[in-house]
Formats: sequence, C-alpha cells, structure tokens
Amino acid sequence: IFMPRGLSKNQRKLLVLLFSGVCFGCAYTPQMQLRVIRETKKALEQINNEFKKQSFNSAINSLHRSKLITIKKQAGKTGKIILTKKGQQAAIFEKAIKDNKKIKKWDGKWRIVIFDIPEEIREVRDFFRSNLKLFNFTELQRSVFVSPYDSKKEVKYLADLHNVNKYIKFIVAESIQNDKAIKKLYNIK
Repeated sequence: IFMPRGLSKNQRKLLVLLFSGVCFGCAYTPQMQLRVIRETKKALEQINNEFKKQSFNSAINSLHRSKLITIKKQAGKTGKIILTKKGQQAAIFEKAIKDNKKIKKWDGKWRIVIFDIPEEIREVRDFFRSNLKLFNFTELQRSVFVSPYDSKKEVKYLADLHNVNKYIKFIVAESIQNDKAIKKLYNIK
C-alpha cells in the first residue's frame, strides 16, 4: 500500500475527507449513508476549524501534484476533485493508522476473515488482502486472515468499497487450535 511521505496533516485529512465521498457512493443502505454523512460532517468541522483558505488551496495543489487527486475544471469557477486509486489507497492507509491507535485490550475472541474473490478481479483481491494487513490481520493461510481485535467495521468497509461482500465471510471465534504462534505475534498471553 502506498502512502506518500511528507504529506501534511491537512493533506492527510483532505484525503480521508475525499475518500468519504467514495464511501458514500458505495453505501447501499440508508444506515450506511447516514454513518458516512456523520463521519464526513465531523471531518468537515475539524477541517473548517483548522484550515485557512491558503492552506486549503496549498493542500489541494500538493495532492494534485502527488497524483492523489485529479481536478476536472467545469464551467465557471467550479471544479470537480476526484480521488485517484493511489489516493484511495493513501486514504485507507491513513484510516488504518488512525483506527490502530484506538486498539483496546483483547476480549478473548478471534476475528477471522475468509474470502474467495475470483481471479477475474485479482487486483481487487490483492488490494483487499494488503488492506487486511493494515487493519491488524495476520495471514493464517491463503485467503484466511485472523485478528484479535474487533475489526468488523473495517472489513465491511473494504468489502463495500469494492462490492465483494458476497465473496467474504467474517467469523468471530472463541478459540483457534494451536494459537500460540498467533498470540505471540500480538503479544497476547
């Protein structure tokens, strides 16, 4: 996963904000859309409090130069800002870092993700696999990942983003046979 070095705090926030537009487009239920709107509102309030017009324009220009967004000019002074695939990956990376800081103690349950995403959409499968690792999942075997942390929201978010829910199973398990090596990875006693 690509996350450009040297992005300012404002640039990272803008990426996440732009990515919320992508998420809204993927939200297929009113509840999911409402959740995206609430999170976007919080991000906008934070950006409004911290951004000055000059720093906003500077952040936009820098993201454009880094090819994380594209800007399509429209009639008049308006334009359309579009998050590129590279920008989506950077935004997911930023969200993973933010969410990983919130990790709490292990509740004694394992989260297991099993997926069988078809070869025809291999790029999506590889993207999904690499992002699971960002969300604290460890590969147990090919297409089977495990984590001690409650990451159901993040997995659903990734699956919704690429419309691959039908290929994914999320399991919460009380135990895994021979889990000593996995516990050691997560420093669990």
